[in-house]
Amino acid sequence: MAKAPSEAQTLDDFAQSFAKNHNAQVNVAFDLPCPVEHCVSLDLVVPDMYPTQGGGHILLVAFGRDQPRYDGLPFEKPQGPPMKQGQQGPVAFRIDPNYRRIPGKLYYLVLMDSNAQIFASSKPGFVEFLKSLTVE
Repeated sequence: MAKAPSEAQTLDDFAQSFAKNHNAQVNVAFDLPCPVEHCVSLDLVVPDMYPTQGGGHILLVAFGRDQPRYDGLPFEKPQGPPMKQGQQGPVAFRIDPNYRRIPGKLYYLVLMDSNAQIFASSKPGFVEFLKSLTVE
């Protein structure tokens, strides 16, 4: 998830806002890798989520990035007007696509939603995913 922060919202506020939505025991997850300089990493244990599987266990990593000087990967793809079947010749002038990142600072959230039964086998894959992230 990517979101432009509200005016006074800190990265910690952003991460904690997801913990507030659950009746969770919240701990800092010091062992999770961070794909940028600074992250807020949380380990949420939610007993009333997935009760038949031992409760919910969520790992959450939040980080922020300022807008890069030169945009990298696109979040959106421009689309032209719809074409009708059987039309001949040019219907509309289409400009070249111009990919740009959403302007300004963005907060990102990467989350693993798991339960107690599969948490131990799911966490290594999540850690490898975090290690593989390239954030521009």
